[in-house]
Amino acid sequence: MGQSLLGGGRTVTVENEVENILGFSSMAEPERWVLRSTYFRYFRRGQTEKPSEGDFLVMRTKKVKLAEHDKLLKKFRHKEALVSALGGKNPENVVAVRKELVAWKKLKKCVWNLHSEGLGLLLKFLQKHTTMPRYPSLLMGLIEEVVEMMRADNIRTSDAFKGQIRNLKWSVNEELRIRQSLQEIRGIIAPLLQIPGKR
Repeated sequence: MGQSLLGGGRTVTVENEVENILGFSSMAEPERWVLRSTYFRYFRRGQTEKPSEGDFLVMRTKKVKLAEHDKLLKKFRHKEALVSALGGKNPENVVAVRKELVAWKKLKKCVWNLHSEGLGLLLKFLQKHTTMPRYPSLLMGLIEEVVEMMRADNIRTSDAFKGQIRNLKWSVNEELRIRQSLQEIRGIIAPLLQIPGKR
């Protein structure tokens, strides 16, 4: 835009006068609206936009929700973690807590420090899952600790635990009998499998 200086200190824009004479003039550019943090739309921006094909989608890592016994294990409250796992309906949680306690060498202390309610839950759990094929080998440590506790006077004299201990003994003996008979059957079948078939 050119300016010409006239007498008396007046300035006249030459281009504007020429544009006005020819009948067209330059339009002023509209001011761009800036989104500031004082507007509500500032916080809503981009939420309705959908990603295009070339965009990379960055997934936010989901926070892992821990179970009650895992939270207690993180706080080193071993006895409460064992009781919490026994109170649940998933036997795999009890086996997992037992593995952690064995790794930390705290299983014996936890079992010996169980109160009557926790000991009752433990006896019910052992009686129920001792004969299941997946768990006997994993639960042997717990069973040994319970057998040692049965020798204690306070457990032997308690009427509440006598029936549960008797049932646990019966379950263990039944499991041993079944395993022995299975080994005998395996011993009978093994030589038969080695005999070559007649053609």
